[in-house]
Amino acid sequence: MFLELRVSALKVYQAFCCEGLARVDFLMKKDGSFVVNEINTLPGFTAFSMYPKLFEYAGISVSDVLSELIRLIYDFVLGASVFCVKMCDLFYES
Repeated sequence: MFLELRVSALKVYQAFCCEGLARVDFLMKKDGSFVVNEINTLPGFTAFSMYPKLFEYAGISVSDVLSELIRLIYDFVLGASVFCVKMCDLFYES
């Protein structure tokens, strides 16, 4: 069941074109099935928040999560900068 929820969360994340950190929350129905409750695109990141605890439960340290988030931000900014430079080059070539 845990793996199915992880796969479902990933599908929801991708369907809504999420980037970076997000948390997909589910509700369990009386029959034991799950439905998506919400996508939290700015989950808490304190010592008491569920987001970092979920990673720790999966064996991923908060330090590793932060390192990956910093890398994603760097890649995003660099990618956006490269895109802008390419768009400017196209504009000035014509």
